Amino acid sequence: MKNEDKSTNWTEYYSKPKSKFSAATQKITLKKLIYYIERYAADKLDIMELGGGNSCFAKGLLTGCSKVSINSYSIIDSCEIAVRQFREMKLSGNAYLADLTSDTALAEIEKKFDLVYSVGLIEHFRGNDIDKIIAAHFQLCEDGGIVLISVPTPTLQYLLIRKGMELLGAWGFPDEKALKYEDIGAAIERYGELLDTKINRRLPLTQLMIVARKKG
Repeated sequence: MKNEDKSTNWTEYYSKPKSKFSAATQKITLKKLIYYIERYAADKLDIMELGGGNSCFAKGLLTGCSKVSINSYSIIDSCEIAVRQFREMKLSGNAYLADLTSDTALAEIEKKFDLVYSVGLIEHFRGNDIDKIIAAHFQLCEDGGIVLISVPTPTLQYLLIRKGMELLGAWGFPDEKALKYEDIGAAIERYGELLDTKINRRLPLTQLMIVARKKG
């Protein structure tokens, strides 16, 4: 079986202590999230993170955003232990246990959000499931609200570092497929107006960050 045919074991991932590598890269990503949120989003935000699980960004955004205020912070994730860990944070907002590829995943969520975002989510899916998850970002977003998507992108830097980690047995995401804008841009622009896109090269495993405003 090819590695890309295997699924990441998220229960195992969330059960382990965070590595120093992950903690360092998440701080870099957090700074970029704050930059884009303060630049493009309105004040008094209700935020939804898709694939948020035991969110490594929630507390950082709540305390780090100085130019906007955050009313509530909610997440959706399909990993039960991750959702439980988020609920234990006791933040304002809700935690939904749902598979975003399911046609009924959003049925119980009536609320719309000012900012809907994901970091490191859609690259773990294939084909129509990617389109479904991109669509979910916009379905949950208020008209005129902001959608932010961050995905690994296959720069030479990314490819070399990932290969090294695989050889060392330190790679834990067998189904991750690095994506270029042309892989997902059409689906994003179907629902939103593209505002910004940039590769975050400060991350060892480079990420493409995309910001769009929901049409309507």
